[in-house]
Amino acid sequence: MPIINDESTVKQPSQFLKYEVGDGGNELMLLSHLYKIDVHFLPSAKRSVVCKGEECFYCKQGIAKRSEYNYLLNLNGEVGVMDIKPSVFYNIQGISKAQKKDPRQISWTIVKTGEGLNTEYMTSKNDNLSVEDFKKVTEELDANTDKLSILMKAKEKQLEENYNQNQEVNPDDVPAEI
Repeated sequence: MPIINDESTVKQPSQFLKYEVGDGGNELMLLSHLYKIDVHFLPSAKRSVVCKGEECFYCKQGIAKRSEYNYLLNLNGEVGVMDIKPSVFYNIQGISKAQKKDPRQISWTIVKTGEGLNTEYMTSKNDNLSVEDFKKVTEELDANTDKLSILMKAKEKQLEENYNQNQEVNPDDVPAEI
C-alpha cells in the first residue's frame, strides 16, 4: 500500500533497533545468543569507545565502563540487533530462571519511560512461545547468532577506531569523587 495517511509513523530502516517510549510497551523476542561488549561512553565527544581491559587508557583515567548486552531479536515485529540495557538483561535472566525456561522460550514486554539519565525500563514476561515458535527459534539460533556476530564485529571495529582517535580525556567525562 503506497499511500500513507500518517507520515509520522514512518520509521527509518535500521539493523539496530531501539525501544519505543510509551505505556503500550515493546514486545521483544530473543533470537540469538548474547554478544557482550564493554565500552566507555564519552559525553563530551558523544560517542562510545571500546574498553581494552587492564591496558585501557579510559579505565586508567577513571571513566566508567559499561557493558552492552546485544542480541538479534524481534522487537515490535521488526528483526534487528539491539543493546537491551543491563536492567532489562538481568530482569530477563531472573524471570527466566524463576520460570525454569530458556529466555528465548518467552516473549517479553519492555516498557520504557523517561529520557536521558532519567530513563527507566520495566520488564515483564508476556507469554511462553508456542512449541512451534520455540522450535523455529532453536533451529535458527546458530544462524541468527552468526548474523549478530557479523554486525557486531563491524560495530566493534568502529568502537576501536573511536578509541584510537580520541586518546584524550575531557574532565567532564570523569565522574566527580563523592
